[in-house]
Amino acid sequence: MLRQAIYEVCRDDPGIAHQVGDRIYPERLPDDVVLPAIAFLAYVSEIDELYRTHDLGLVGRTQTRAQLDIYAETGDDAETVTDAVVAAWSGLRDPARGIGMAQVDNRIHTYEPALNRHRVIVDLLIDRRR
Repeated sequence: MLRQAIYEVCRDDPGIAHQVGDRIYPERLPDDVVLPAIAFLAYVSEIDELYRTHDLGLVGRTQTRAQLDIYAETGDDAETVTDAVVAAWSGLRDPARGIGMAQVDNRIHTYEPALNRHRVIVDLLIDRRR
């Protein structure tokens, strides 16, 4: 369900869709993908869930980390897509998709010489209903 929500938010955001179309993939990119494109991972942090439930009283909610990897042929293209991703996810509230609130936690720009492509890693924190 969370994977589907991440995909749909990225797909439905006009800024992201303008840059990558439907080239949004869970876990890794296909070998012959046209760039720019996004791959994403999501996982639940049980420690965060424990603290949030007990310290903040947010019973029935959990915090999930997601990582969006933006791949592009140039650094400028990677940053353009990243700007759209950050704008879409910063402060996002989408109860219909189970997202209470999302925020961008970090972003790191790297270059992968073996693949001759730029990669920006965007880390998200997503509070969601269980």
